[in-house]
Amino acid sequence: MKYLLYFIFLFISANVNCQNSKNAIQVLAYRHGCHGQCGFFYADSCGSNTDTIIGLTKIIKIKDKYYKNGKLLLKQQVDSLNLIISDNILIIKSLISDIKNEKYLKFVAPWPSCYEFEEYKINFKNKFYRFKILINIGNDIANENGAFLHDKEIEFYNDLIKIVK
Repeated sequence: MKYLLYFIFLFISANVNCQNSKNAIQVLAYRHGCHGQCGFFYADSCGSNTDTIIGLTKIIKIKDKYYKNGKLLLKQQVDSLNLIISDNILIIKSLISDIKNEKYLKFVAPWPSCYEFEEYKINFKNKFYRFKILINIGNDIANENGAFLHDKEIEFYNDLIKIVK
């Protein structure tokens, strides 16, 4: 039993040290949650009376290695992540920009006081980009400004979420 506790402590220490290293560069931070007074009638994972965080993911880089929540990522995953971000930087910028016209349909939360969201913070060339995706019961997705995503934005979102989850 003593050795088991020692190994558990060693494993936790290694993960904490990995994530708190001074040389660590945050590549991506992801939060999935619900905002508002959702109540238990909500048909998804937002079953609480206050803001709820359902999932957290951090991808960091230490030297040439990438870690997702403390676990080493495979080279293919790292290559995919870097390619997705670099190829879609214009889409990322469009997700955080203001809506210039009102011709787009607007996102409507399933309940006025509650919506599900996914928030991303991406580091690209030492500049951070933060955007939020809103999700309703019908799995429609919109940016933080309420405009539904276009096909290319949905494709980017789907590729990114495969790596994050």
